[in-house]
Amino acid sequence: MKKNYLLLIILFAGLIPVVASEPVNLEDINREARALFIKPEKLDMLMIQLRTIQKDVPSGQEQLLMNTYKIIADQYSANNHYGQAYSVYLSYLDYKKSWFVKVRKNSLDSLQASVALRKQQDEMEIMNQNNQVEQLSVDIDQLSNKHGRFRKFFSFGILALSVLFASLLVKSGLTMNTIRVRLKEDREKMKSMQRISVLGWFVSGCIHSFRTRMEGIIRSSSDIVRKLKEQNISRPAIEKCAVDLKKEAEEVTSSLSST
Repeated sequence: MKKNYLLLIILFAGLIPVVASEPVNLEDINREARALFIKPEKLDMLMIQLRTIQKDVPSGQEQLLMNTYKIIADQYSANNHYGQAYSVYLSYLDYKKSWFVKVRKNSLDSLQASVALRKQQDEMEIMNQNNQVEQLSVDIDQLSNKHGRFRKFFSFGILALSVLFASLLVKSGLTMNTIRVRLKEDREKMKSMQRISVLGWFVSGCIHSFRTRMEGIIRSSSDIVRKLKEQNISRPAIEKCAVDLKKEAEEVTSSLSST
């Protein structure tokens, strides 16, 4: 058994430069491993090639590599090389474990990156929401101040309009009272003027009648004086009285005419 391992090591050491100089294709290795009645030496060469590929497996060929490991292990078992089959199967398990760890790690890294991105987006969203809340608070305060100023100015406007309306009412009331007093005074003046006009008409009638009578007295006195002269009756006292009466009547008549 030890001799076989030694031969394998020598064979692997001799084949490494040859294998390293040729390009390795995993699909070709898998196809060659599936060949019927393959010899253990050929399987040893395929394992050497697989170890070189295992260090840098092309993306997307991990399942193909693990499948190739299982095929080679089965081929070793078919050739009654159970030790080598077990060693290859252990390599298959180690690689599968490392591959699953790598996949899980990548998945976790991706999930963590997604969570971090989502957290950052949530933080940005929370920050934007806080900014909006602050802006809304500022807008509400400004609107409250504007509403307070508007309510104050509106109250002042209503008060000013009320005062103006009250002053207009008072002024109109005073004006109406003044007009009412003036109308009353004008009415009284019209009544007085009417009474005066009626009294003047009555007085003018009285004056005219008195004037007529005085003129009659003057004529009567003149007739008396003339008749006394015609009859040659010398009555100085009577004549003097008649002349005085005539003069007094003429003065009264002239004064009434001037009035």
